[in-house]
Amino acid sequence: MSPAELSSKKDDLPHIYSISRFLPLSVAAELLHKSVVNANRSECSKIQHIYPGLNICESNGRDESASLKIGIPCIVYSARSNPEKDFEAEETFQRVYGCDIIVFAPRSPNNKPPHNIHLEDSLLSTRNIKIGSKRHKSISSTMIQYGHSAVDLLILNYEGNELPIIQSALGSNAIKRIRHTVMNLYLSRLTSSESYERYAEMLLQLKSAGFVNYLTIPSKYKHKSGTGIDYPEYYTLYFYNKKFNDKAELYHFVSPSRPAVKLPDDLKFRSEPLYDTHLHEFLPTEIAEERLYRWLQKSDIHCHSSERLGSLQEGGWNICTAGIYKPRAPCLIYSFGYKADLSFEDTIGLKYGCRVRSFDPTLSNEAERNSFVSVYPYGLNGKDTNIDVKGRKAQFFTFHSILKKFDEVDSVIDYLKFDIEWIEWDVLENFFKGDGLKNVKQLGFEIHFGDPSAALDFFNSKMFTMRWRLLKRLEEKGFARWHAHANPKGFYIDRELRTYIFEVYYLNLSMLTG
Repeated sequence: MSPAELSSKKDDLPHIYSISRFLPLSVAAELLHKSVVNANRSECSKIQHIYPGLNICESNGRDESASLKIGIPCIVYSARSNPEKDFEAEETFQRVYGCDIIVFAPRSPNNKPPHNIHLEDSLLSTRNIKIGSKRHKSISSTMIQYGHSAVDLLILNYEGNELPIIQSALGSNAIKRIRHTVMNLYLSRLTSSESYERYAEMLLQLKSAGFVNYLTIPSKYKHKSGTGIDYPEYYTLYFYNKKFNDKAELYHFVSPSRPAVKLPDDLKFRSEPLYDTHLHEFLPTEIAEERLYRWLQKSDIHCHSSERLGSLQEGGWNICTAGIYKPRAPCLIYSFGYKADLSFEDTIGLKYGCRVRSFDPTLSNEAERNSFVSVYPYGLNGKDTNIDVKGRKAQFFTFHSILKKFDEVDSVIDYLKFDIEWIEWDVLENFFKGDGLKNVKQLGFEIHFGDPSAALDFFNSKMFTMRWRLLKRLEEKGFARWHAHANPKGFYIDRELRTYIFEVYYLNLSMLTG
């Protein structure tokens, strides 16, 4: 954006253009809160009050086009995360305008909707997906399913998950078919400057798409954010769409009865040798997801002799026992995170005579479990730090720091295992800063790609690409993946059964020549 464009728009959103992930958190927070509070509100001359927290702009005083008017038939989508919330606001709107109303919320036996309101037992989301018993649906696919050419009012109250839904509507072009929208913006939930930047970008994208923010009402409840300043817990933002177009083409929707539609631009990758592995953050989420899963399911190397030690379920781990990779006494095993299940550690120690060092930061003291296995009260991390664990400060160290602690920096590690719940990505980053893996024969660890139900704003192409690139860097260190095991705890359905949790297993090929 040019300086001229910037200066001409500053009167609308005076602070929002300055928000960046590189700002201190307190500064980014202050700028976005000011932007939301001070945006231009002069473009609505007649606001119809429907219900506490629900208003509609019926005239902007200049353009009396039909784009502002709600008539019959009209459609309302109301999405909320709280299944116990009553339906009074929707009922009142229905009485005033006679609209068909669909509420997206988990069904509750204690809160049945009135007969004139349809309850979709699902959550409005970025795409069609089923996680456990919960269904998620995108705006565009819902419009296709019900044959709605437009949505007269979209109400969003998802307590922090509104960002990905709006981004999905922008990406699918469904945003152009939405006449009015009301959303609760939970800025109090943001914990990083990057998050504030993303919300600022969303507001600018809505403005560019034609949405006029004619009213903002701050919550009466205050929330002390990470900046230490009391801000409103949320803001209720009201928009009308001055570029409303119920004929706008919908892109990349996922029909409930058909597989995902691939964008025409992406078909070229089918003819490229890297189709299955080529990932970048600008791909649609489901294509990036598909490529990553295909890549994980293809091993780099074959281990002709392997076994699973310990529990056959979670708690057990696979090892390659071919050639030099078969543990032989005196062998050395490092294991981080065991969740009260030491069956793997006990088995590999007893069967192969290995010295096993097992680490759990929830312990208060180290102990000798048996003649093979010792447990220590430390955790693995990407840096040396202290973290609150179960009410006490637990010590976390990098792998190199722990090796130094036991004077084993130059020792051969026959097997390194870690199951450390999301911290694995920081640990991998730290591995690549030095040569801490050079003496490790085998790696087995658990990876998480983001819970698609709890972290919708993170379950996207950018995340898949970042994770893939980190795993690819293991190849630069001489490691090849010989197996990947899907953890059923992370199963979800998205056109097919998938998981966001994997156990992955690597061999250090440099050991063959070293």
